[in-house]
Amino acid sequence: AARAAAARPASGGRRLGGGAWRYLSELTAGAALVTAPSGHFAAELERHGVADEVAVTRGGVDDELIATVRSAPRTERDRPRLVWLGRMSGEKRVLEFIDALGQAAANADVTLHGAGLLLGKVERRIAELGLGDRVRVAGPVPYEQALAAMRDADALVQTSIGFETQGLTPYEAAALGTPTVFCDPNIAGDLAVTPSWLAADASVSALAAVLRDAVEELSGQAGELRVGAAAGERLLQSTQTAAMIALYERVLAS
Repeated sequence: AARAAAARPASGGRRLGGGAWRYLSELTAGAALVTAPSGHFAAELERHGVADEVAVTRGGVDDELIATVRSAPRTERDRPRLVWLGRMSGEKRVLEFIDALGQAAANADVTLHGAGLLLGKVERRIAELGLGDRVRVAGPVPYEQALAAMRDADALVQTSIGFETQGLTPYEAAALGTPTVFCDPNIAGDLAVTPSWLAADASVSALAAVLRDAVEELSGQAGELRVGAAAGERLLQSTQTAAMIALYERVLAS
């Protein structure tokens, strides 16, 4: 089906990009509706001529899992807990995160969940910077345990920039009540919940500065600085499914 769609000429009048953008333009040529999982990616599709108008239907998070994990009590702690989840690869900027932790010298416990090509370098960098007393690599975990780690944390740290079409972990964290320290302004703007923190730019020093700010604020709130339940409701899969059904009904009605 994709091969047949690719053979069709793109609809007239669109300013087509090259490469992948042209391929996507050809795939959507006969579509009555085009959707994307985030506002910033929808804008990119429109800017490159993939479609004149792209609706936003976010990838939601599992209602039952979120309800189960959110109901669990959070563990006691003496200082804020930060969590990072993802594939340990260059585009995720995990080494930059470790370097920022070294610069920040923030009084927080940090756990990294995941694995990848940079795992060995991450572990060595933690040792080289003398961070082993407060930065721990937990490795890969099942999905429900990853959600539990986000629920228990005082903040998630999201470090990739310009790579994610949506960036799901901050959505999962927010649905569980956990705020995020953002590096990517597009993801922060799409999610648009409070509290949150955003690095001023892509530098390690900017990430270190925002980590210091977040930990200082979290330390003063005694673990009570959380995303409200009402904000999390709009991120659930049931909410996003209802939004998609409404779009289908709009297309059928027209």
